[in-house]
Amino acid sequence: MPKGIARSLVILIIAVIIITVFGLGSSSYGSFLPCPLYIGNCYNDFSLNLSPPSGAVAQDRSILSVVTVNWIYKTASGYEKTVYLSIPSCPEGATCSLDPTSCIPLPACISILTIKTTSSLSQGSNDVYIQGTDGINTHTAMFSIINPI
Repeated sequence: MPKGIARSLVILIIAVIIITVFGLGSSSYGSFLPCPLYIGNCYNDFSLNLSPPSGAVAQDRSILSVVTVNWIYKTASGYEKTVYLSIPSCPEGATCSLDPTSCIPLPACISILTIKTTSSLSQGSNDVYIQGTDGINTHTAMFSIINPI
C-alpha cells in the first residue's frame, strides 16, 4: 500500500475513533461540542444566571435583575423544553415576582426579577432564591438584597 494512502487511512481511523469516543456532533446552530461516551446517555440541561446578582435597595423601593436561562449543549439535537421559573423564598418585608415565569432557551431566554421592599425588610443582606426546572433538571440562583442601615 502506498504511503499516502496508508497515511490517509490512519488519519481517517483516528478521526472515526475521536468522533466515536467524544461523540462530536453538529447542533442546529452549526457548532461542534463534545458528548463523551463515558458520561453515559447525553442530555440537554440549562443554567440560571442573574445580572446583577445583588443590589442595594432602600426600604419602600424596588430593584430589578435579569434572569438569563442558558441552554447547555450535551446532545446534537436542540433543547426545546420549557423552563419554569419560581421564587421559593422571598424575604419577609419584600415581594418578589418574575415576568415571564417560563421560557424556552433557544439558546437563551430571559425573565425579569422584580423585588419590592417595605419598611419591615430586615437590615443587612437578604437573599432571594430563583428556581428553574424543566421537569428533569432543577437549578437555583440567588439574588442578594442589600438593605442599607
